[in-house]
Amino acid sequence: MSRRRGAGIVPVIGRSLPAIVLATGLSAARADELADLRANQELLQRRIDQLAQVPSSPPLTGSGGPVLAGRFPRSFAIPGTDVSLRVGGQGVGSVLWYLKGPSHRRRA
Repeated sequence: MSRRRGAGIVPVIGRSLPAIVLATGLSAARADELADLRANQELLQRRIDQLAQVPSSPPLTGSGGPVLAGRFPRSFAIPGTDVSLRVGGQGVGSVLWYLKGPSHRRRA
């Protein structure tokens, strides 16, 4: 039976790792990070409360106002007038022209 060289190093590292972590102060760093996270959460909550107290803006009218539904299907009303407008049409094109280029291209 052959014994592997260095097989005893794994238990030694496994047992000494927690002591190294505690000695280097990583737990103190985690406590500082936790305090920073709590402070950030408190600041965010204050900001949310401030934004909740701001009155809402009045509705926009005239140009820049919301687009309203028109008087007939698939139409929209022009704000400030009694005009309903419907825009429609059809676009036709060839995708192959864009992929391969025009067919009148000369080949050398």
